[in-house]
Amino acid sequence: MLPQPFRPRPQVLTPANLVPLLQLAESTARLLNLAGQDRSAMTITLHSLESLARERGTDKRAALLQSVADCFLLGEGQHAAVELSLFDEIMRMVMAEVGPGPRAELAARLALARHPPPVVLLRLANDEILVAEPILANSPALAEDELERLARELSQEHLAAIAGRARLGERVTDVLVVRGDDRVAIRVAGNDGARFSPTGFVKLADRAEVNTILRDRLAARADLPETIVERLIPMIGGPMIARIAEGLDAAPDSLLPAVPGRPLDMLLDQVARGTASLDEIVTELADSDAAVAVTELIARRTRLTPEPVVRAMFAPSEEPVTVMCRAAGFNLGAFSAVLRMRRRRRRGVARDPAQALAAFRELPVATAERVVRFLRARDLH
Repeated sequence: MLPQPFRPRPQVLTPANLVPLLQLAESTARLLNLAGQDRSAMTITLHSLESLARERGTDKRAALLQSVADCFLLGEGQHAAVELSLFDEIMRMVMAEVGPGPRAELAARLALARHPPPVVLLRLANDEILVAEPILANSPALAEDELERLARELSQEHLAAIAGRARLGERVTDVLVVRGDDRVAIRVAGNDGARFSPTGFVKLADRAEVNTILRDRLAARADLPETIVERLIPMIGGPMIARIAEGLDAAPDSLLPAVPGRPLDMLLDQVARGTASLDEIVTELADSDAAVAVTELIARRTRLTPEPVVRAMFAPSEEPVTVMCRAAGFNLGAFSAVLRMRRRRRRGVARDPAQALAAFRELPVATAERVVRFLRARDLH
């Protein structure tokens, strides 16, 4: 059963417990003095804070909550443990008397705090999504064990917020890929700051079999294990290979766009007539992200079947595509364009681009052609 959003509790801030609030305000003022800041940086005076605390109207309570947040944030990171505990208690009491709007404003203000009141932080994280989203998506104070627990208990909207965090560990992503709906899975798969366990990658690959958007997000990751790459190649490469085999250079989906109005045969005819160079054509295709056409062109130039070329284009290592581009007669500029296209899809690889270009330049053409002849011979058997 999912936890219910935060519900106001009967405990309220009354004149009887004003003293801790005023002590915190005075403590914050002292911190400003010690830091050499003007006390006017405080947006509220002790007198007006006391006046707000004595008012019971909803608007006054909302203003009081933000004023307490002002006091906290001005000294954030410098409050003693007892002061942090008091902020926790007072904020919780005032939160109990305001609606989701003021709580959402408080959450947005505390979302980037490194040392927020801990109980308030978790109350906000468990609140309705309007309130919880900035905390779940951004708070650096949420430890991995807390995020894992929240991911196991909260709604899909809350999980989507967690999935977009700048950094996610394997324990959290393991939960997201199992509990999350398609939106959550797609978002976390496309998150470069998310780390996945081997089991997490397998679960994503399982789901990618029936979800093309998730498949594309997963295929673009730079940290895929080889076993997952091998699973994805038939899913992604199958339609691509079929189109190449049929002599098509256009792709209907977003993963494999083509150059509008420029069929590959027309481009190659320009090369044959001397009105365009091979490397100009390759660069145009690659810079237009026409992966099908580039792959077909390499296959034609090397007389390979499409399958090994597709594998080279999606392989974690850049060595296979380096060999094929060299054997296809591309120059350094054309290979660089292919490399850029490939890296846009893989979103980063281990080797520095300069190293990849140096490896291409240093690879003898005869060696590349010998490797391609071996691949052709293997295809025949």
